[in-house]
Amino acid sequence: MHNPAEAAPTGVPRPDNTRQQESDVTQPEAKARTEQLSNPFRPGNGVAPPYLAGRDPLLAEFERFLGEAHPPHANWTLTGIRGTGRTVLLGEFAGRGERSGWVCL
Repeated sequence: MHNPAEAAPTGVPRPDNTRQQESDVTQPEAKARTEQLSNPFRPGNGVAPPYLAGRDPLLAEFERFLGEAHPPHANWTLTGIRGTGRTVLLGEFAGRGERSGWVCL
């Protein structure tokens, strides 16, 4: 039989087929992290500003929708890029809807 490991040229390491005993191997103990990591995210998502500027036409349209006896549709979709106030506006819609007797989830 031909063993390729035996035919390896001089100076080339051969695989070590010996196993270490478990008692020979020591594992370092894991250290618990004690320092406080800073949170890269800032709270503010959905926090209502002191004044909801530039939303008057949309809020007026929503109020008109709430005042209809039988609205033609019960769905609204808000779209916009990140940070444009969609969550704040939804909170405003929910408050106005609940004051008008709607159930808002």
